[in-house]
Amino acid sequence: MYVRQIAGGMTKAVTDGAWSERYPVWSPDSRTIAFELKKDDATNVAVVAASGGAPRPLTTAPGESWPYGWSPDGDKIVFAALRAGLWNLWWVSVTSGESRQLTRNASANTFVRYPAWSPKGDRIAYELGTVTGNIWIAQLPSAPGE
Repeated sequence: MYVRQIAGGMTKAVTDGAWSERYPVWSPDSRTIAFELKKDDATNVAVVAASGGAPRPLTTAPGESWPYGWSPDGDKIVFAALRAGLWNLWWVSVTSGESRQLTRNASANTFVRYPAWSPKGDRIAYELGTVTGNIWIAQLPSAPGE
C-alpha cells in the first residue's frame, strides 16, 4: 500500500506488500489506515501507521471483513462481515481488539456494505440489499420436421 500527497509529493510505501492489501480507509486523525488484509482464505481488518510499518490484524475470523468507516473518536472501525454465510455489520476496537456484531440479518439473500459512522457517533449509515431471483420456463417451438 502506498501514500502520496495530492500536491505532487513523493509516493511512499506504507507496507511491504507481503499480503494482498485493499480498500484503505483513513482514521479521523489521519495517523492510521484501516484496510482489508487478504491472507489465505480470509479477508480481515488490519491497521497500519500512515507513516509506514507492519500491518496489525484486528480480526482473525474466517470469511470476509470489509472495513469502511471509523468512529469519530478513532477507536473503532465499522465493517461488513460475512460469517457462517450471513452478512452483518460489526465494529472492532483498535486499542482493545474487542469486536461486536451490530446487525442481526438472518437471511442468506441479504447483504450489507459501506458502513459509515455519523460525526456525532450515534448512528451508522450503510447499504442493505436483498438478492432476489426468478426462474422462467419457456416453451420452445418444435424444430422443422419434428
